[in-house]
Amino acid sequence: MGERPAIVHLRDFGLNGMTTGSGCIAPRRCNELLKACDDGRWQEAEAIRADFMPLEDVRDAWGPARVLHHATELAEIAPTGPIPPYVSPLDAQKLDKLRPIARALRELEG
Repeated sequence: MGERPAIVHLRDFGLNGMTTGSGCIAPRRCNELLKACDDGRWQEAEAIRADFMPLEDVRDAWGPARVLHHATELAEIAPTGPIPPYVSPLDAQKLDKLRPIARALRELEG
């Protein structure tokens, strides 16, 4: 959930860094977000942050760890294998919804 509050944390609270989850899918874009914030380019930062919100919304709705696990594979970054114990996998319908979201974010990497 690091992208969702990043701008407020960096701009309003003066933090000097952020956490990421969805940045695992688009690390270059995540670094661009951090750089825009570091430079005080808040409108640009908001536009970059918007790229992450579809995946962040799904992570909030279905569970951050399991969505990121599946998104990594669905974005064709790497096979992630079985989901860890005590975490349930997403069903086929949710995977079908997640696939284009994860791929769209990954495509921003070029």
